[in-house]
Amino acid sequence: MVALEDILDLPPGGLSALLPPQRPRGRRVARTDEHATRRLYGQESWQEQALGESFADFNRDIVVLHTREVLHLDRRGCVRRLIVNHLVRAVADGPEQMMNLHFLDDPDGGLPAATVHCGLLKSLRQDAASGGVMLQIGFGRPLTLGETMAVDYEIRTTPYDRPTGFHERGIRGNQDSYLLHVYFPHDRHPALCHSYYRENSSAPQRKVRPLAVDTTGTAHLYAAQCRQGIYGMSWQWPDDSSP
Repeated sequence: MVALEDILDLPPGGLSALLPPQRPRGRRVARTDEHATRRLYGQESWQEQALGESFADFNRDIVVLHTREVLHLDRRGCVRRLIVNHLVRAVADGPEQMMNLHFLDDPDGGLPAATVHCGLLKSLRQDAASGGVMLQIGFGRPLTLGETMAVDYEIRTTPYDRPTGFHERGIRGNQDSYLLHVYFPHDRHPALCHSYYRENSSAPQRKVRPLAVDTTGTAHLYAAQCRQGIYGMSWQWPDDSSP
């Protein structure tokens, strides 16, 4: 199905989203390793620099089944809130936590506040060199092989001064689905909005598709049966509506 989407130049998940769910065939045991993480982010990435020695064990014994992100922008186009929901599954006995990495487009914006609604916030820090934000969220107990866990948290920024024109999510391995929902200011909608896919952090955008901004001032992208890569949305503000 992935090959057909490439041949037909369809967005990732465009065909597989039309199919009914597959019948389970045993437990998922594929393990996402250090090499997959490096293929996605690249050699000497800010993620690797920020995690240091723990990069090799980055979320090693869990896979993400589904991710939903809701991004809220203020009238200047700066990030104000990011709500993230994950459904993860253990691929070995014992994982007790997951690490979440975010780059919120204003490295000088300072450390945001975080509230974890499902899970336990164990640490929140910002990488001084890149400005990337890292959240370590505990599950409360070790998971057993095949067990799932929901993780739900919200990031609230301090007043950011740098408007953003995109948001993207890196997916390290096969993932059932990804949903990104962006709330634009009610009185300032983008002139253009697109979804895109990149094989890794250094690759150009591919499968660029226009997205409609609805009457409530939001746009979303949905990808099913995601393969490894970076899924994102970009937008451009009208020239005559600068804040």
